[in-house]
Amino acid sequence: MVINFKKLVVLCEDELISREYGSMYYQKIRTEWDRLNQWMEEHRYTDFSETIGFKYCDEVLGDHILTEKVSKKNQIRLRAVRMLISYQKEGDFEFRTPRVERIFSGDIGKTIELYLLYTRNVLSLSNETIKNKEQYLYEFHVFLNERGLSLDDLNMDIIESFFVSMGYSLASRHNGGSTLRIFLRYAYDNGLTKNDYSIFVLADNYKKHCKIPTIYEESEISSMIASVERSSAIGKRDYLILLLVLW
Repeated sequence: MVINFKKLVVLCEDELISREYGSMYYQKIRTEWDRLNQWMEEHRYTDFSETIGFKYCDEVLGDHILTEKVSKKNQIRLRAVRMLISYQKEGDFEFRTPRVERIFSGDIGKTIELYLLYTRNVLSLSNETIKNKEQYLYEFHVFLNERGLSLDDLNMDIIESFFVSMGYSLASRHNGGSTLRIFLRYAYDNGLTKNDYSIFVLADNYKKHCKIPTIYEESEISSMIASVERSSAIGKRDYLILLLVLW
């Protein structure tokens, strides 16, 4: 991880150029990095970190996420600082400035953060996949913390209560269950829980593939056949195939 501010800025400048950002946008971002550099010099900081970046945003812009406190004028300034933070942590610019901040606290939070680091540094999962996992795990983390529960308190009823409380769609329930199951297995395999609580995440009946209708109305068949252009050899071939399949 590059912590020297000026070296980090050079890397991010190169990234902006390689991605062919427009010259006007590039100059705006570069100007904001110069302002941040001036603030850091005034505070005698030479190394940059998320903590310092957030401190600058809170002090100068009013917040470090996209809230009503941040004026439209300051949104580009916030974006510029968060680009440095995300590139330093993940080697990539975050997709957009978040409006909600996810803070993992306590022992559960530490375990989740270890798992997310594992998905990034060992499994090399994409940022999008990691963010998706982070969302489900954050909601699970909040659910347990609000009830004063630890991972070693888990049982089937608690996990099912979590899913019921979230009101997920079938697809989200399926994805959330998969995320939770893999996370709990990781926690047990690495000695972070006493038992393998992944067994309490019940399987669901969700199927990713769509059901293909097996019966068509006569009007639907006629419409499909009528849509085929039959003046060419290919059109005649397609027309014959449809007749054989549909009739």
